[in-house]
Amino acid sequence: MDPIYVTGHRNPDTDSIVSAMAYAALQNALGNREYVAARLGHISDETKLVLDRFGFEPPVRIQTMRTQVRDLDYDTPPALGCAVTMGRAWDALQSDR
Repeated sequence: MDPIYVTGHRNPDTDSIVSAMAYAALQNALGNREYVAARLGHISDETKLVLDRFGFEPPVRIQTMRTQVRDLDYDTPPALGCAVTMGRAWDALQSDR
């Protein structure tokens, strides 16, 4: 199975980089799949300083991020007729969750 890449912002700050690294490490410790911390942009001098201080390498840089159909989470809404009251429509939407 392909790894799941964990990223932050397109122009990552220190918080974004460290959060991606921490979440990937947590998920790897839980052992369900392989998670890889990644970044979508260049790291700042501040981020490099923090990573160096604590002995971490910067995450791998991903040049292009594309969505695949299997990545999408979509809902199929319930089919309701035009005569359905707002209350019943609300109930149908809530029960479909």
